[in-house]
Amino acid sequence: MPVFVVCVLVIQVLLILFFSNHGDQPVNLAFPDFFAARPMLLVYLGLINGITFVLFGLDKRRAIRQKRRIPIVTLLGCSFVGGALGGLIGMYLFRHKTRKDYFALGLPLMLVMQAAVIFFLMNM
Repeated sequence: MPVFVVCVLVIQVLLILFFSNHGDQPVNLAFPDFFAARPMLLVYLGLINGITFVLFGLDKRRAIRQKRRIPIVTLLGCSFVGGALGGLIGMYLFRHKTRKDYFALGLPLMLVMQAAVIFFLMNM
């Protein structure tokens, strides 16, 4: 439940800041230009999403073999710090954690939050 609260809070704060400071300026949606100017951000997002995807796959494999599992906080934490897309893809590709609300609802909400952060940074 705290994941939902934090994600919604971040989204609301960013929306309030965006609409209170943006005024009459046009909205910037030039994602290629934004990431071209920040290649390390693109590398980070690629790595964290790849790591999160692999963690979901490993956890599913360990679950099938009844081995020691990857902690939920690790899966959610990696998803929260930028790996939500990799977590979502891994969750549905491996059919893992799809019935858990904090993953089935939390990961899409984290992805929306991360998109809101990038959108906010693009328009600062």
